[in-house]
Amino acid sequence: MTPLPNRLPADFHEHRHKTVAAQMAIYDLGKHTILRWRRESGLNVQERGWSAEELATLKTWSQAGVSIATAAKNMGRGRRSVATAFHRYKLGEWKVVKRVPVLLPIPDDLTAQYATKTLNQLAKHYGVSVKTVRRWVAAKGLKRERKAANVRPVDFKRQAPEARQRFNKDRFVTAPVDRGYREDSAAGDAQRVLQRDGWRPVVRCDAAGRQTAKGRYWICGRAIAISDAELIERAERAERRMMG
Repeated sequence: MTPLPNRLPADFHEHRHKTVAAQMAIYDLGKHTILRWRRESGLNVQERGWSAEELATLKTWSQAGVSIATAAKNMGRGRRSVATAFHRYKLGEWKVVKRVPVLLPIPDDLTAQYATKTLNQLAKHYGVSVKTVRRWVAAKGLKRERKAANVRPVDFKRQAPEARQRFNKDRFVTAPVDRGYREDSAAGDAQRVLQRDGWRPVVRCDAAGRQTAKGRYWICGRAIAISDAELIERAERAERRMMG
């Protein structure tokens, strides 16, 4: 004999806001029966119902300007669930209160501090963000005087075409296209002799072999960190070879 299905109890609407697991514990029935009751009562199978107290709290928060995200977090629900319930039960319009940004006042000593500190240092000094410091500076109209770059003028007429260097990707070390100046010394003359002989690159470097115009050593082809005397000696050999 097939047992009759359990009928929807009269007090089920009082537990609509509870989860399926809680309803199973209350009625001591299986999951399939609870899901059937939820369908019969108009609830979604996976939907968690809303009690009258929760709906009243939701309406109060909506009138007070509480955001949907805050209400969902305080009630332990998702934002979509809160928004759906608000419109389903016709609780009115959700009042959204626009947040007015709080603008901090400009310090009195900003002009004096700006003359000696960077933006990051000012932000750390006042305990604010760099964005706030930029707003203060723009409001005060403060500007820094840019120093002119100390660039040595280049006399291209004086520089011989053969003294200009070019990139050579096949070499161990590459050199810039143009050094932009001419070194007037015995080592500089040796550099130009080697360049006319086809050596690339012939440039200044430091003791570690890093290319720099202020270095005390030279890069000559694949030879790294050689002294002025060694460079001059190589140039003399190259000159004797060219002389024949």
